[in-house]
Amino acid sequence: MLRAYRIRLPNAGIVSILTQQSDITGKELSELIISQHRSSIEDKERVLVRPPSSTLPPSVIDNNEKVELDHPDDILEFWRNPSIIRVEIAASEKQLAVGSREMGLDLSAPLFHVIPMFMKAYNYGANEPFVFKYIEAPDSSSSDYGMKYLNTNFALAQQKGTSKSKIGTLVIFPSQYFMRISYTQASEGCVLEGVLRKRSRNEKGTSKKKRIFVIKDNVMFYYSSKEDKQPCGFILLEYFTARLETENSTSGKQTSSPIILESTNQDFVFKNNEYILVPAEEGPSSQDWFDKIQDRCCPGGDTRVFGVHLKPLYDRYTGEADTNPIPLVIRKTINWIDIHGLEVEGIFRLSGTISDIEYHKGEFDKGKDVQFTSETDPHTVAGLLKLYLRGLPEPLITYNLYESFLSPFDKSEDKAVLLPQIIELITKLPSKNQLVLKYLCEFLGRVKQFDKTNKMTTNNLSIVFGPNILKQHPKHYEPMKAITDNSRINQLTTILIDENVVLFKEVGTANWEPKPVATLVPRMTPRLSESSGSLVSKSPYSSMPLDKVIKESVLLRKGKNKWKETLAQLTRQKIIFIYSGKNSKEFIELSGYSVGNSQEKPHCFVISKGTSIEYLCAIDSSDLKEWTTSLSQVLSDLSAPDLDLNSPSRRSSGLPADQQEIFQLKKILAEETRLRESLQKQVEILKIQVEQSESWKSSVAEKMESLERLFTKIGGFSPTNKNDTVSTLSSSVNLSEEIAAVALYDFVPSSEREIALKIGDELRVQKKGSNGWWKGVNCRTSQNGYFPTAYVKEKN
Repeated sequence: MLRAYRIRLPNAGIVSILTQQSDITGKELSELIISQHRSSIEDKERVLVRPPSSTLPPSVIDNNEKVELDHPDDILEFWRNPSIIRVEIAASEKQLAVGSREMGLDLSAPLFHVIPMFMKAYNYGANEPFVFKYIEAPDSSSSDYGMKYLNTNFALAQQKGTSKSKIGTLVIFPSQYFMRISYTQASEGCVLEGVLRKRSRNEKGTSKKKRIFVIKDNVMFYYSSKEDKQPCGFILLEYFTARLETENSTSGKQTSSPIILESTNQDFVFKNNEYILVPAEEGPSSQDWFDKIQDRCCPGGDTRVFGVHLKPLYDRYTGEADTNPIPLVIRKTINWIDIHGLEVEGIFRLSGTISDIEYHKGEFDKGKDVQFTSETDPHTVAGLLKLYLRGLPEPLITYNLYESFLSPFDKSEDKAVLLPQIIELITKLPSKNQLVLKYLCEFLGRVKQFDKTNKMTTNNLSIVFGPNILKQHPKHYEPMKAITDNSRINQLTTILIDENVVLFKEVGTANWEPKPVATLVPRMTPRLSESSGSLVSKSPYSSMPLDKVIKESVLLRKGKNKWKETLAQLTRQKIIFIYSGKNSKEFIELSGYSVGNSQEKPHCFVISKGTSIEYLCAIDSSDLKEWTTSLSQVLSDLSAPDLDLNSPSRRSSGLPADQQEIFQLKKILAEETRLRESLQKQVEILKIQVEQSESWKSSVAEKMESLERLFTKIGGFSPTNKNDTVSTLSSSVNLSEEIAAVALYDFVPSSEREIALKIGDELRVQKKGSNGWWKGVNCRTSQNGYFPTAYVKEKN
């Protein structure tokens, strides 16, 4: 029988996976997805996630678990870093509605990916657009929760104002509340305001209606006057793309360029799907408005990458946590040539097929996910890189520094004299240009290392790339000067390639830190497997000793002046570095670190904590994937609340057996002392509880028997006192050993009606509800209330 599974993929929408397997596992389904949609999925480990039910949050499907759907129409997610987050609904601009629930999201993906899942879970209609806000640490004593705006085009881990060490609360903010914002409220602390003309695409000419537009956070309000108590309308910029459109004036007068806003979100229905905005004669210019609007809009309004300045390309950043600051065309072509083209004779000197180059250029400009294969012509890929550099509106070495970079070669050819001057000049370039120039020159340095086979010496590379990274401004172009400057340009490019390590040593250290891959903080709460009762998504390292070596191989580690080869060992707490010829070991405690990708060298990754960054280089791509996967899991374990290495139970796990026994005895003695001091108070409380409700009897009996065993052991009761107390309670309590349920997970209550659970807590069930909640007594705390059935296992 043919079965279909619907999967939501980040770059391909909802796809259907057909299979004849009746009992397909999570791992088998994941492999089918990757094999059929490889071009839409990054080369990152992903997990299948079951959608939420009416009461339960999403849950991870384990590799060995049978894939079963709660409903035939369920859509599975395919996430990299799934995590649980508490979700609230806003009641107003500064207040929350009553009630909350746990939902899931992928920490590494832009927030707009979870909008369809949230809409279904909360029964939101398409006509009810909403945005997300964020609360890091709500103050229960205040009505102002300090909500911060989030942009759905970015991952949660990359948003300003969000914590990387813990996850706060996500707030669904219905857009209807924006209609209550007066002009005075909107203009206070706004980003930009001024007069614009607004018209639709089918209107001819420019509308005579002028509106006062105000940009605040991610919303653009428009009013008819400054006395308005509510807006005429608003635009949720994060769901629109923006572009400037050039208009030709028939009168010969200079006109303002209209700004085109077009809706890209398919989940919501907006009042207008397109806006055409034209600035009035007075006030901010089209470019001023466009710069502020584009920063808040959905990337992709202008998908072109060839012939586009570097800044707009950076503004299209979509929030993938391991994206680095190198333009996509440069990154993809260089990465491919690093693997397939370094030893190709005449690489960059011989031309590729023009039609193939133009085809790939067109695909990049359409925003397509271009994939080169092992069959792709290396000269086509090389030609694409040259075309991109040649087409930049301003070269990597900017026009204003053209003469500054060349003039030192008129005075000296001594590298000792030239290098300090060039280093100083590099610092004057825009930070983005510095990073891209460094990346390019390091790559050309690798190409040069294979000059015996590819015939591309430094001089040959300088002839090809020099005119692409440094040239005269078109308005001041002098043909004769271009000819005479060729020699100096080649000299400069030669030094940039040969001395790239020295010249770019400090580039990026202050301007850019590698964006860390968001770790699972906290790990998504697994759902109980009904068939086996086992836990889903348990850490593979949880049962290992803390000093057990998980991963071991030779790595290159970046030092102050050079890369050093070291044997690296990964444990559950640290990375250990062992150097040849050294008797001592170096290690890094991993608590608080994050792992990310780096383009420092091929197969390079980083671990970072604040300003502390370690660059490490694996042997090959397979080894790189093993290291980053293992590190991500270790960091996830270290970040999880139940894996606190400073807790007494965890601190003792690495001790020798005899010391562990002493440690455990000390811990028991301390616990017994604490219980002795609070015993009388507990007994009085138990007596009152017995009198108040018959439902407490069994719990009290269990509690008293536990106390009896404890104090018999430590001598806390005299026989007389013990018997009196037990006999008093036994007269009103029907003792029983039966426990109805056991807690499988920790649970933190969100209301007074709910009770807290710790893993292993024994529970007496009083009432079984059909809505996913049971009522009962926690025998450890004697609390009576409601708890979620998914967090417990019923005893037979």
